[in-house]
Amino acid sequence: MPVDRSSSDEALRGLRIADTRYCRTELSAPWGLEMQPCPIVTFHFVAHGRCLLAGAGDDRWLETGQFVVFARGSGHRLLSAPGLHADPVTPLPKQRIGPSSSLLRHGGGGESTLLLCGGSSFVPSDHPLVTLLPEVLTIVPAGHLSGIMPILEAEAARPGVGSDAIVTRLSDILILHAVRTWLQTAPHNDGWLGALRDEGLGRALSALHQAPERGWTVAALAAQARMSRSLFARRFTEMLGNTPMDYVAEVRMRHATSLMREHSLSLGQVATRVGYQSPAAFSRAYKRVTGRSPGAARTAGG
Repeated sequence: MPVDRSSSDEALRGLRIADTRYCRTELSAPWGLEMQPCPIVTFHFVAHGRCLLAGAGDDRWLETGQFVVFARGSGHRLLSAPGLHADPVTPLPKQRIGPSSSLLRHGGGGESTLLLCGGSSFVPSDHPLVTLLPEVLTIVPAGHLSGIMPILEAEAARPGVGSDAIVTRLSDILILHAVRTWLQTAPHNDGWLGALRDEGLGRALSALHQAPERGWTVAALAAQARMSRSLFARRFTEMLGNTPMDYVAEVRMRHATSLMREHSLSLGQVATRVGYQSPAAFSRAYKRVTGRSPGAARTAGG
C-alpha cells in the first residue's frame, strides 16, 4: 500500500536539499557524456531536445521537460544516439558563469540538445529516508509542475540576472517532488516507512519528531501509540530494527547536528533544545551515538 499524505509529510520532515550547483550543458550531435559515481545527489533536466539515458538499469529516452534524479550519485551515460562513445564529463573544459553554475559546450555540431546537469546534497545525510530511496527518480511535466518546468526551460535557454538562484531553487523543489512522488506511489509495508504508516507507531513517531526535547520514555511513547509498553516496545523493535530509546537518541542527535551547523547555537543551547540538562551530558550522548564530538560535527560537512 502506498504511503498516505500524512505519512509522506512525516517521512519528509527534516529532510532538505542543500549546496545545489549545476552546469548549463549545450550539446550538438553526435555526443556522449559519462557521469562517474559520486557521493552526492545528481540530476539532469532536459531543457531542449532529447537524450538516451544508459547504464542506469533499462536504457530509456529522456524527452524535453523531464527531470531525473540519481539519489546516490550512481554512474550513468547520456547519449545523443545508441552505441556512441561517452566522454568522461569531469575533465571536459567548462566556463564559470555564476556563483553556482558553469557552462559546458560539447559535441560534433549537429542537432542540438540543452541540459541542466547538477548536484545537490541531502541534509541531514543520515536521514532515514535517504537510504531507502531507489537509485533513479524521474518526473515529467504534469499537473502543477506544468507551471514550473517552462520557467526552468526559459532560464536554461535564456539565462539572465538571478538565473543562478532561480535554477538552484527550482531544482531543489523538483528533487523533493521526485522523492515525494516515489513515497506516494511505492509500496512500503515494513521498516521505517512501514512504521510511519502504522496507526499506533506512526502517532508515536510523529510526536517524537515534532518534540525530540521532551523527556521521552518507552512508556511515554507507548502512551502516544495507545499501546501497552511491552507491545509497543516489541512492535517498534521488530519494524525499525532498533529499540525505542536508541531511536530517540538518534533523532535528537540529527536535530542537534542541524542546530549546530545551521543556526550557530552554543553547546548549552543545543543541549537544551534536544532534551539534555547540561552540555557535558549532551556531549557524552552525542559522541556515544555518532562516534564523534559535537565540535567535530559542527565543522564537518554532510
